[in-house]
Amino acid sequence: MYRNEEIQRDSSLEQHFASTRFWYIPNMPIHTRTNKEGIYFITFTCYGWLPLFEVSNGFDAVYHFFKALTMQGHTVLAYVIMPNHVHFLLHYNGGKSLNTVMGNGKRFMAYEIIKLLEQKKKHILYYKS
Repeated sequence: MYRNEEIQRDSSLEQHFASTRFWYIPNMPIHTRTNKEGIYFITFTCYGWLPLFEVSNGFDAVYHFFKALTMQGHTVLAYVIMPNHVHFLLHYNGGKSLNTVMGNGKRFMAYEIIKLLEQKKKHILYYKS
């Protein structure tokens, strides 16, 4: 939605973030590989906005992912799990790229949710066209 629009910079906001330990990158592309330590706002959705977390009762898969992040030295600072998407603030400590860490976590959750849907005989949900 905002990719082609110019974002007007607020110099006071830039100065505020420059004086804190947060990274402020005003025109950072959405898909950027990074391994820089910092706090990141991360969100991901289920395919087609299907309520897969709710239908499969797959909330535990998200909690297991958060536990795996903690075991890797990262910290989940805040989160909200909705029926079809997740938002969270992650203090990322570097190491493997953030893209790799998130990709592995989403893959793990997808396999877990598919397994739960098949157990509940609701596998037709993930074949939505």
